[in-house]
Amino acid sequence: MRKEKVAESVDEYLAGLPAPERAVLARIRDAIKSAAPKAEEVISYQIPTYRYEGPLVHFAHQRKHLSFYGVSLSIFKTFKKQLKPFEISGRTIHFTVERPLPLALVKSIVKERLAENLARAAKEEKSAQAIKEATSRRAPEKVCSRGHRFIKTPCQKCYPGFYKVRA
Repeated sequence: MRKEKVAESVDEYLAGLPAPERAVLARIRDAIKSAAPKAEEVISYQIPTYRYEGPLVHFAHQRKHLSFYGVSLSIFKTFKKQLKPFEISGRTIHFTVERPLPLALVKSIVKERLAENLARAAKEEKSAQAIKEATSRRAPEKVCSRGHRFIKTPCQKCYPGFYKVRA
């Protein structure tokens, strides 16, 4: 059994496709790049993937169709009317060279995914900041009659076995 060479870049991936499919996916690629210019373009799971604050979208060539992966189920609810002419399987939109995905729809989906990712990232950052603030608060230090600094009462240096006995 002979293994096919896995593409290491999106250009290489597209170069390995038949001309009609390459043309359609190249237009989708351009639409994604125009909607999310700061998105990172990588090959992930052996298909072209775009990331910005997490995965945005993917596209792929299959034997009988082309696929556009929207990643989020809420996308399919938001664009239900526009996606009606296409077959949807899970989080994937199937389309063909004869009936390509409209580029305006691709841009809208990418922008919606960007908004989702940015909102999630802001929420995670806020949560991380709250955790950091909560863990950075320490009880004020006290000084015992012998000059030792301590947090828990009584001073651990003056009464070394106090917490072991009581615990």
